Amino acid sequence: MTISQLTHEQVDQLAGETLPAGITLATNGMQPYYHWLMQTIHRLAQTTFTNLRVDQASESATSIHVSAGRATIDSVVLESDALVIDLSSYNNDTAYIWIEDDSGEALIDSASDATGWPGAVHIKLAEVTLTAGEITAIVDRRLDHIFTA
Repeated sequence: MTISQLTHEQVDQLAGETLPAGITLATNGMQPYYHWLMQTIHRLAQTTFTNLRVDQASESATSIHVSAGRATIDSVVLESDALVIDLSSYNNDTAYIWIEDDSGEALIDSASDATGWPGAVHIKLAEVTLTAGEITAIVDRRLDHIFTA
């Protein structure tokens, strides 16, 4: 995917537009920029950094929460609702969590350290280590895809 530089005319046409992430692009000469910049950074953090994030869930010591989000795999846009997954079957092991395309539907799945990542096209979400019946580490793997795509 190539990212092109916008011309001055294209930038002028975008001024004041609101993007799907809820970010309104600044108009030329807008003052002060501080509040606009803080609002933009806040919205980016809300929409990007929480997208398909894996955290420990409050349901149990072995449960994870995967936040709602969107991903694109082979030009197919997949949307997933938030969900909680119990990983107790991976006790004293590492669970690999990913999203893949299941006939146009988002499938969030997991496997053990012995099995590893799937052979099918997928986006890595996290590695979750469980020891003595509780989650001891969660490693975010979403950036692995961003920097290799």
